Amino acid sequence: MAEFFMQDEDLAKRAKSNPLENFRYAVDDVFFEKLIERMDANQDIFDKVMENAEFRTEFKTWLTKKLHKQFNRGEE
Repeated sequence: MAEFFMQDEDLAKRAKSNPLENFRYAVDDVFFEKLIERMDANQDIFDKVMENAEFRTEFKTWLTKKLHKQFNRGEE
């Protein structure tokens, strides 16, 4: 799933130009859209995210941190 998000050039730009705290808003903007795009390939994760608010929050937090770190790898 993270690799799919990594293909988003706008997210990459926003990660590189914002601290993690602000980058969370960029992920919020596209989270459900991208999740739905990958629904068929990741049905189990999609179902769990949609049905379990606690898991959704933890998953989105993990994903946001991972994306921010990967997008900014080598930038420091």
